[in-house]
Amino acid sequence: MTMRILGGCFFTVWLGGFLLGQDTNLSPDALYSRGLARMIAPNQNFEEAAKLFRQAAERGLPRAQRSLGELYQSGQGVDKDEVEAAKWYRKAADKGDAKAQSNLGSMYFSGQGGLKKDEKEALKWFKKAADQGDVSGQLSLAAIYIKKDAAESVKWFRAAADQGSAYAQFSLGSIYEGRLAGIAPNRAEAMAWYAKALQEGYEEARKPLEALQNLHIIPPDEAAANLLTRINRIDPALAKAARINDFVSFEIVIGFAGNIKSYKLLHGHPLLNEAAIQTIAPLLYRPFVVNGKPAEVITTITIQYAF
Repeated sequence: MTMRILGGCFFTVWLGGFLLGQDTNLSPDALYSRGLARMIAPNQNFEEAAKLFRQAAERGLPRAQRSLGELYQSGQGVDKDEVEAAKWYRKAADKGDAKAQSNLGSMYFSGQGGLKKDEKEALKWFKKAADQGDVSGQLSLAAIYIKKDAAESVKWFRAAADQGSAYAQFSLGSIYEGRLAGIAPNRAEAMAWYAKALQEGYEEARKPLEALQNLHIIPPDEAAANLLTRINRIDPALAKAARINDFVSFEIVIGFAGNIKSYKLLHGHPLLNEAAIQTIAPLLYRPFVVNGKPAEVITTITIQYAF
């Protein structure tokens, strides 16, 4: 008699779960995977995806909580509700989900989801996401710092660019072309980043890349291969006594005869710069030929100091 009652209770619980579209035997990970499958054509069904994400989210799975928040924010499979989206983002963000942290940061930055606009709080969440390698968080930090701290902005653009973000690569190209105060122009560096962005399919990089190519910019290693004279580094006495370990880099124009026609300081130290200028002044290169004709070229050269 007792066995029959327990069996009946189990059947009732199982049947209730079945009618609600739940499977009590599935793990949160499995529920989430099924939810993802419902997001993909030809069996795309956002309502089913939302139900499965909710089941996994209510059992504490951070990525399910974040995905449910994204559905609430977009209004797919559920009624659009930014407050509900923010709630689920926070649950996932508090558990370390990087994408949820970035999404929550965006809501604080713009004042969405019932949250008060708060740039400091947004920065906190963007930084948490960026430190975990989230590209959206890195790009958000780069954008915020672009008017506050140029070097910090470049740092986060580079982090995103190194992960293949074409937008970040294009942005670095623009920055090194001289479009951000506080960052020394470096056209060779700009050309390299534009080329990477174009390889990733970012067509906006084509025109600035072609413009730089018309200036005959070449990479430093290619220029070094044409160097005819040895680099005899001049060591300034004060820098040596102070044990200053740094480098001095220049953008240089190599003339038709292979001499350094002009230079622009890109990075240096006050106690090293003059000695570095004296070091590069006598250098002579094998004349460069572009498309069968002698050409002036632009490149960079770096003199490293270590005492």
